[in-house]
Amino acid sequence: MKSLSIIALDRCKFYGSIPKSIGNLENLTKLRLNGIGNFSGEIPEGIGKLTKLVDLRLFGNKLSGALPQDLGIYSPLVDVQIFENNFTGPLPPGLCTHGQLVNLTAFSNSFTGPIPSFKNCPKLYRLRLEHNQLTGNVEEAFGVYPNLTYIDLSDNKLTGNLSPNWGKCKNLTKLSIATNMITGEIPKEITQLKNLVVLDLSFNNFSGLIPENIGDLSSLSSLQLQGNRQLSGNIPLDIGNLSNLESLDLSMNKIEGSIPKQIGDCSRLRNLSLSTNRLNGSIPYELGNILSLEDLLDLSNNSLVGEIPSSLGNLMHLERLSLSHNHLSGEIPNSLKDMMGLVSINLSFNNLSGSLPSGGAFDKAQLQDFVNNTDLCGNIEGMQRCYIFMGKSKDERY
Repeated sequence: MKSLSIIALDRCKFYGSIPKSIGNLENLTKLRLNGIGNFSGEIPEGIGKLTKLVDLRLFGNKLSGALPQDLGIYSPLVDVQIFENNFTGPLPPGLCTHGQLVNLTAFSNSFTGPIPSFKNCPKLYRLRLEHNQLTGNVEEAFGVYPNLTYIDLSDNKLTGNLSPNWGKCKNLTKLSIATNMITGEIPKEITQLKNLVVLDLSFNNFSGLIPENIGDLSSLSSLQLQGNRQLSGNIPLDIGNLSNLESLDLSMNKIEGSIPKQIGDCSRLRNLSLSTNRLNGSIPYELGNILSLEDLLDLSNNSLVGEIPSSLGNLMHLERLSLSHNHLSGEIPNSLKDMMGLVSINLSFNNLSGSLPSGGAFDKAQLQDFVNNTDLCGNIEGMQRCYIFMGKSKDERY
């Protein structure tokens, strides 16, 4: 048995703990017990001392405890997939000792302690450490990776700044460091990543401006910068160049100025949230050109003025529209009643007046969706009624 080099029990129905005797298989190169869901207990310490092990796949089980801390020191690990288990304790610090690591997926565990250094992993192709409790400085842990396509460090307790070196990882398609404690400015070098599809830096402590050349990210499908609180300045005008963008969330920041009409050129956009900022000016008529909007248009909690553009009635597939807590005035356009997909509308806390349109989402709306406006009337229970006088809607007064 000592000559055994491969154990591959992918999706077999074995159960129980991993035998300690596996640590005696000195010629073992591949250990694959993945996707079974039945293995439990801790990983035998002897696995860390196997000198020829390059492929370790234990994902999708119920394994627990700490990993052998010498894992990677004695063997030139290439592929380590241990996600979706119950592992605790720190990640082994020597995973990159031999510089051969290509793939490390350890997400959805309960790893704690400092993130190990990956500076000696020049071949890194994929790294997923999300949904753990890792700490440490991201700027100190990473270098430059010409082959890296995917990195997700979200939902940890990481600190430090985002290094300009990420702009040198030219093959990156996803960069996600959401829900950590990253500080500093978003480096302008990020805009050099022409292959980037997902950029998620949400719910950190970034400050400063959105990089002015953000429109250079020609492949970008999802841009998530919400919840940083200290991001400020204007929305870059070239954001309209993001022709592949499907989801844009800049909410819960300190972004100011007007909403660029160029956003109307993002013809594939399905979700747009700019809520809870310091935006002013009017709602651009061009937003009504984004016929792909489907899930959400949220401009609430800003300082927007003027009338609601009738062009928003063109958004036939939109399900949720929120313009509440602004300074919008005038009447609600009748075109909004024709939005066939609309299931939720909130126009409360504005200066709107006139009669509520009848039909569509308005027939299912509640009083709370329109409260605290100047002089709205309609047939919703609790709202003042309207009557027709000389062709115009007026409040009914008794």
